[in-house]
Amino acid sequence: MGIAANLIPTMLDAVRLHGLSGSLLMLGRQDVVASREQFARILDTEGFASHLDRDSWQEQAGWVTPETFFGALGFPKVESMDISDVEGAEIVFDLNEAATPPHLVGRCDVLFTGGTLEHVFHLPNALARCADILKDGGAFVHIGPLNNYADHGFYQFSATLWFDWFAVNGWSVQESVLVRLPSYNRPEPSGWGYSFLPPDRLGRVGQLAMRLICISSWPGRTPARSPIASRCRRSTPSGTKMCLTRRAA
Repeated sequence: MGIAANLIPTMLDAVRLHGLSGSLLMLGRQDVVASREQFARILDTEGFASHLDRDSWQEQAGWVTPETFFGALGFPKVESMDISDVEGAEIVFDLNEAATPPHLVGRCDVLFTGGTLEHVFHLPNALARCADILKDGGAFVHIGPLNNYADHGFYQFSATLWFDWFAVNGWSVQESVLVRLPSYNRPEPSGWGYSFLPPDRLGRVGQLAMRLICISSWPGRTPARSPIASRCRRSTPSGTKMCLTRRAA
């Protein structure tokens, strides 16, 4: 679970474009693959002012901590949740569970998943728990692998899963960006490229991740509905869109 350095600008864009703020909960305590110096250079390049004094930035094993990262992006309260506390999560909960404990319902304004849900066996339960954990009107921000990640987790997702599940459950899909991932031995490449492809072509490309931003609208927190894949219907769900973001090298 982690945020590679080349994905940091996409998170800065997301915060600015969608006004993300308030309390943030990570699924799994994320690794941010950037040193203090790399993070500072990226912020300077992007013209993004840190919300934390740079002297207060914390590192762990040579990388900025996720609390520092999200705090610098403007989230005053940053928590993490995992199936155990081995990696330092404050909240221990199994997303496979069929119900959400009362103390977790409406816990955060922004829920961030950075390569977590493909490791949860019961995905329908996990998605429903994510919806419960968000406050009404909160934002679900997902970055995760799509194709060609054999044995990375239990599943390799198609983009249609995200579009169709959120659409049938009444969410607003604000943005989706496909990201071609670099090698981890290039933590700070000179440019970042993003490709637009319709959902029915995603199975024919190389290693891709997706940044997806959805806005919650669960009146009464009704039970989650199961979707029908878009390609099996005459039209795609209303309100979904793909958008292109391209960054010059």
